[in-house]
Amino acid sequence: MTFTRAEYDRVCAERDAVQVTCERLETHIDEQRAAIEDVAHKLNNMLAAVLGSVDMVLRELPAGSSSRTRVERIQSAALTSADLVTQLQRGQFAP
Repeated sequence: MTFTRAEYDRVCAERDAVQVTCERLETHIDEQRAAIEDVAHKLNNMLAAVLGSVDMVLRELPAGSSSRTRVERIQSAALTSADLVTQLQRGQFAP
């Protein structure tokens, strides 16, 4: 198969355009990944504060009290959120 110079130049130009697009997409992906990591880090810090506070409160509340049950629900939600943050940091997203 023989190509004309014009065909060869066109194919090369298309290849170059695809390469530039791929590079832009890789840059965009890297930027998104960095943003996700930053948000995950900040969420982790906030969750650590919540879980630490919950721990202190639970030490003071008697077993079986309605307040303790509510605080345990907060603890459960914070732990679930911490698991989601871990998934974000690892790039693993569970449905």
